[in-house]
Amino acid sequence: MKILTLAKLDKTTAQPITLSHFRTFLNSQPYFIWAKRNVDGDIEYIPNLDANGFKLYDLDQNNNSFNNLTSHDLSIFSDFDDDDDTLEDELFNHYHSKELKLFLNSEWNYKSENMGMFSKAQKQAVDFIVANHNLTFDEIYFNSRIYPVEKLHQIGENFNEFIQNDTKKMIIDPAFVYLHKSANGINYLPKSSCFAYCKEHKSLYFFKTKDKTSLSDYQNAFFTYKIATKMNVDVKEIKFIVFDWDLNSYKKEIIPFNVIHGCNSSNSNSGVKRDGENMFKSDDELRMRGMINSGQAMEIALTSQNAIPTVFASITEGKVWKNANISDLKKYYNDNKKIDIKKVSVEFDDFDEIIEKIIEARDIAQPTYSIKQGDEYVFDCTVDSISPWGKNPEIQKIKNLYLGTQYLYSTGNNGTGKSLRTSLTQQYIDEHKQIVDKLYSFPNYFTKDAIDLLKLLMIKDERIVWYDYEGVSSLVPLFDNLKSWNQIPHQVSIIVTQNGRQIHSEDILKDPKNINLIDLVDVILAVYQNKAHKYVVFNKNYENTRNWEIRDLVKKYYDNGNIEFISKMQQRGIDSWLEFNSIVKHINTNTIDLVDFFSKNAGCEMFFTSNYIKHNQYHKPIFELDFINFSGSQRQYLDLCSSYKNAFFADKSLKPIRIMELLGFTSIKKLEKLITKSGYKYKNEIKEYATLEIKNGSMALELAISRANNTTKDLEWAAKSDKLKEYCHNDVVAMIVVYEFVLGLVANVFPNIHDLEYKIHSNQEIELDFENKKLFIKGTQNE
Repeated sequence: MKILTLAKLDKTTAQPITLSHFRTFLNSQPYFIWAKRNVDGDIEYIPNLDANGFKLYDLDQNNNSFNNLTSHDLSIFSDFDDDDDTLEDELFNHYHSKELKLFLNSEWNYKSENMGMFSKAQKQAVDFIVANHNLTFDEIYFNSRIYPVEKLHQIGENFNEFIQNDTKKMIIDPAFVYLHKSANGINYLPKSSCFAYCKEHKSLYFFKTKDKTSLSDYQNAFFTYKIATKMNVDVKEIKFIVFDWDLNSYKKEIIPFNVIHGCNSSNSNSGVKRDGENMFKSDDELRMRGMINSGQAMEIALTSQNAIPTVFASITEGKVWKNANISDLKKYYNDNKKIDIKKVSVEFDDFDEIIEKIIEARDIAQPTYSIKQGDEYVFDCTVDSISPWGKNPEIQKIKNLYLGTQYLYSTGNNGTGKSLRTSLTQQYIDEHKQIVDKLYSFPNYFTKDAIDLLKLLMIKDERIVWYDYEGVSSLVPLFDNLKSWNQIPHQVSIIVTQNGRQIHSEDILKDPKNINLIDLVDVILAVYQNKAHKYVVFNKNYENTRNWEIRDLVKKYYDNGNIEFISKMQQRGIDSWLEFNSIVKHINTNTIDLVDFFSKNAGCEMFFTSNYIKHNQYHKPIFELDFINFSGSQRQYLDLCSSYKNAFFADKSLKPIRIMELLGFTSIKKLEKLITKSGYKYKNEIKEYATLEIKNGSMALELAISRANNTTKDLEWAAKSDKLKEYCHNDVVAMIVVYEFVLGLVANVFPNIHDLEYKIHSNQEIELDFENKKLFIKGTQNE
């Protein structure tokens, strides 16, 4: 093959077109393709006026918070859009994406000894592909990764050098570019790269630093394949190198790889649920889910044309087929029934036309937020929200700007319950505002469910363990059977209380650089506290999941007969896996989740309004329900509650507690901000997170990962350890303060609840004396 090369380019007239431009074209309106972005790739501002003269926001609606008529400083929404409610998995994904981008945008040297974790993974992937092709390193051409505009011509020259060198069989980090057109003095140059190209098999390889593929990988493969063939590179195969999904393949510091010809056609990956008395995951379902998520399931499927839906077939035909599912795979393995993949989820347009549209988008100076209806323009961002490739990443910012601060409210289950799943139109905005208006028209309240949850934390003489985990994850496995990126709790803060008094406090931080499974056992034993009565967390899904995962690993080590590990377990007084299993089961089955106060559906419709929280400027209840001065019967009060509930939340259940000032969020940091702002003083005091050196989970995570990779050295780690402990400990104190806060909220209506604290027994209940407007303990006490 003869590779097409370029003449040397003037950087003032050369305009590369990258994968980022292409992806933005697929999911966004044309303006955003070339919109100015910062070094992290985030858009710098959202213009106010669109191409039709439609205003996205008014200056006075947010008390002049907006900086000018044409653009908006998005920092105004930092408090609304921060990661306070972000799940730990999302934090890890964000970190992974950011660090991977940094790695891919820097030069890489196979022989370097000072490597970060992405460099280590890249080196191991190179070793794998070299062995997979039975090559020697003398047969590998290591290409340059970074090509400034003025050196783009070297891409073709270097590839030609590789092609013409008969001793070189494979190129690592190949780049591809071609001149699409010259217009108005600008040379437009689509440019891409991949992990490797095999000269013998004419294969493009893409390297995924995880065990999954997704719809976005089809985009990458399509874009790169088209540019490579435009450069006259012969391509007959497209493959992905992914991590193995089987944890049995993982050894300390060694990543196992698979070569995959298919690709997952979803932007999200499903997991496997735990089931049974001991909450295990099915090995068969794990295997089949791994095949689907990685894309390997497509290799045993057939399309309506009786062809295998490989990535190469998808790219050359311009079609992306829908995934096989678990049911398909079960029939394949159990009944020898073939997997038919007939439905196409999305199709690619003509590549040359796409590039032309991307180029044309450079002339678009303003976005479009509106369409014309009759004689006026109305808000409509359908084009940014309905693409089968995904939504415009800026769609939430656009929505928030148009809503204004009065209508900023969570769209999750505890907020409006109306997430943006369809088009962002005026109708969606109107419906969102209507729900928010209803929420702000309702007073803050609590139900009997909140009292029942409080009762669990008020039982006399019970030892309660309040604890919080901080996790670490690594691309390179930290120990045997631990998959890449799987999270482990290297840090725990514990406060043990009894009858409201702290009787024990402990902050444990295991060094991620040297961590092993027995360290995680120590973490769980510290939480266990010799079979305490209750365990309290905030969002138990995270802590309970980590506990089950550690339990699974412990079983694996016992099953494998790991003598050293079993000996260490015996030193800790644990003689069998079943004994450790009972410890984890006791913790998880006796865990109370503080989030339940704010997110669990209430079991009754009787509620009590509380004035404990000062209303914000938008919260103006349109009715009063004064329980203390209510003179009717309990049935009349319940009927009144039901009428209000049905008028405002006809299709929704009440929550044990709803505080409108939380804007539908439930994170502990949102609660901390509300408590601090309100000036409440309790026996325990939270430190404001803004005053801590480690301010949030993202900072704690990044420090832990950098230590696991030995990027953070010993002296710095020693200096930061106390700060990590301070942050984690503050989370636990915040949990106790949340309990005190809820107690105060209830005491605003029932002051005598304080008299019941730590006087109730486990088989007793707190009931309502409606006539006397008090709470009382019902039932006989434990013998």
